[in-house]
Amino acid sequence: MKDTIAFIVGLEHYQKQPTPISSVQFAEADAGAMKLALEGLGVPAANIELIISAQATKTSLESRLKSAICRLSAANRFIFFFAGHGLSISDQNYLTCHDTQRGDLAATSIPLGWVFETVRKTKCQQTCFFLDCCHSGLPLAASMRGIADHMTDTEFAAFFGGSEYQVAFAACKPDESSHSAVTLSHGIWTYHVLQALRGEDISILDKGRFLTAWSLQNHLAVEVPRTLRTTVSLPARQTPCVFGNATADFIIADLKPLLDARQASLASQPKAPRNALFAGERLGTIKKLS
Repeated sequence: MKDTIAFIVGLEHYQKQPTPISSVQFAEADAGAMKLALEGLGVPAANIELIISAQATKTSLESRLKSAICRLSAANRFIFFFAGHGLSISDQNYLTCHDTQRGDLAATSIPLGWVFETVRKTKCQQTCFFLDCCHSGLPLAASMRGIADHMTDTEFAAFFGGSEYQVAFAACKPDESSHSAVTLSHGIWTYHVLQALRGEDISILDKGRFLTAWSLQNHLAVEVPRTLRTTVSLPARQTPCVFGNATADFIIADLKPLLDARQASLASQPKAPRNALFAGERLGTIKKLS
């Protein structure tokens, strides 16, 4: 994945204001772990832009995102990850920024449609968006990720509906919440995305090596609700979504190099004896041991 360019945002803390925007549990941890996961898959560190909390002002995000997108060519793959608050105003989706203001949400946030269109204008034909930010209504608990109204799926369908090589994964349906879990120190959805990217469950891989759009979505559809039931005390529902016409063989990542390296590392470690026999015992004091 040396030709991949990634843009990662973990927006956990927001600028102080009279009516503060609540923090997003573990968003920074999510973003940092995503960077490490992509590096583990062979994405060069120089190709990964990581922006967290106070760095993620509207001006900075727009400028740095445009710079990253301008690098894209037909040979590149683009990965976009966002953990933070999202919102919808008049059926237009927005990603919040560190300096988003409650009294002027639209003007101080970034339209998601603008991100989509900016990518569309490049020659890059393979794009993958991971968005852990959807929520309906104001947060009722610290584990919820959202700020106001739900993010609609209209823009997703319009952008991702006509291409086999552009796909977006969202943490939940528009009328649901995305949750984090203290026991995982991550957003629940992001935790399972990371688990898949790190090859921690090879049963979900196609041919034992390929993580495809649909193998990932099938994994998330099963594991996210299961984890939610055991980690969130409030009655909650979270249904992971995928947008795009990606074919069944749309490959997000080839994990073979990662799995081979892991296997080689295990093989080089000293092996415990297969058979052992108790021969006897010798009594003494610990302080006499050499």
